Amino acid sequence: MAKKSSRSKKKKTSRKKPASARRSGRGLVGPAVAQGKPGFIVIFREVSEKNVNALGKCAKRAVSTKTQAEAIPGVMAMGSARMHTMLGVAATDLEEGELERLNKSDEVERIVPNQERVMQVVDENHGPDPGAVEAWGTTGGPVDPFGTTGGPVDPFGRTAGPVDPFGRTNGPVDPFGRTGGPVDPFAAGAESLLPYIRGYRDGLVSLVDRLERSTVPAKLAMRLAEDTSALTYGLQMIGFKEGQPKLTGKGVRVAVLDTGIDIDHPDFEDRFENEDRLRSFIDNEDIRDVVGHGTHCAGTVGGPLNPTRERRYGVAPECDLYIGKVLDNNGRGWDSDILDGISWAIQQKCRVISLSLGSRRGRGEAYSEPYERVAQRLMNRVDGTLMIAAAGNESMRHLGRIAPVGNPAACPSLLSVAAVDRVAQVAWFSCGQQDSIGLVNVAAPGVRIYSSVPGGGFGFKSGTSMATPHVAGIAALIFEKNPGFTPGEAWTQIASSAKPLPLPNSDVGRGLAQVPDGTV
Repeated sequence: MAKKSSRSKKKKTSRKKPASARRSGRGLVGPAVAQGKPGFIVIFREVSEKNVNALGKCAKRAVSTKTQAEAIPGVMAMGSARMHTMLGVAATDLEEGELERLNKSDEVERIVPNQERVMQVVDENHGPDPGAVEAWGTTGGPVDPFGTTGGPVDPFGRTAGPVDPFGRTNGPVDPFGRTGGPVDPFAAGAESLLPYIRGYRDGLVSLVDRLERSTVPAKLAMRLAEDTSALTYGLQMIGFKEGQPKLTGKGVRVAVLDTGIDIDHPDFEDRFENEDRLRSFIDNEDIRDVVGHGTHCAGTVGGPLNPTRERRYGVAPECDLYIGKVLDNNGRGWDSDILDGISWAIQQKCRVISLSLGSRRGRGEAYSEPYERVAQRLMNRVDGTLMIAAAGNESMRHLGRIAPVGNPAACPSLLSVAAVDRVAQVAWFSCGQQDSIGLVNVAAPGVRIYSSVPGGGFGFKSGTSMATPHVAGIAALIFEKNPGFTPGEAWTQIASSAKPLPLPNSDVGRGLAQVPDGTV
């Protein structure tokens, strides 16, 4: 009888690495997979049924990357893959062999990593002069415009003597610090003083903005922020006048893809009785807006003609708002979630998609191809959709830094929107053209914009996020007036009717976006 081996056989166990650690020889499968998202976005050469077959040969693994209990309109679930049949793109996990086979397919144009995007809003407590002395003297410095800290009054904090806006003398007040006598601004050679005059103006605008935000002298701040007009300054700047507008966006569907919305806000009462207009694409999060960003943007697009407070803030008050939650409760989302929202918006026949989101893009870095292909395919269709995106907030212009237009706004077929303040100066944070890839198309008000916020209230926010829904609302008015327009034709009207500004095209594009003729 044969003797049995004393060694016991060990049961083989799977040593497969977790999804967050897997890497492909042809590309990364990292951050997105670590967050339970598909690792790749597949861009097909055209919208075709062949795409489904091509993807089906390579993406058959049943990996749970998103709950599919409720099918997303226009999306076909195929194991770990989501095929956007109307867009010609797919989101999927791919192992190395699958990636290689799919790359060789005649139907596939390109495969790119699934990228993270964030809301484009700036910190309300962060002004355009970080590191400078606080306007109310709370940092310990002597600056206090009203002298309440005991130090001399110097709104720019640069001298200990009498007021000198440029901090160059300790003698009598000379706005330019060059002479002991008065300055004749029209004297010969005075044009050389223009840079200083502009700097003085910008400093005063910055100071007023900081005073409005301050809670120390509340009565003064309220007085400065007070505006007797029934319209926000943003609506006034884009061409509205008081009274009943002739164009309101009625019948035009606009999708705001963002952080959700406060559906209980009194200004949106009865606007969402049809629940088909609300959809969350974030796992385990409902449509409720925790961040406040989406509610604010939706309000700027379509806040009511007669709000619960006296000031009107919505550009297209009678448009049909469709709210897609594509950014989570931290204001972050992935291309795969955003593409879900875009598919849904197109399925719902939305003519405008407002994207107040994006990510930093380095100078010379390529634009985001999935968004470009989608927007390109929609551009010339009579029933197509115009996609409008925030240029980005990464600039620090007061320090001489202008960041390139971010993604997806850098895509040629997305209308890119920069931000200006109430005196039509480019916002200190607004990104600009720094290469031949990312352009600014138009600008809109984006500094301390008043709109709806969760909890039934109203508040101020700043960012190219706030500028973008102004332009989305204008697009709704254009489609109301010209229902047969293609997205390309609506884009042309937005650009051609923009009000030129004495600023570089690289910062504001064609200028300040304006409502179409016949609106007011």
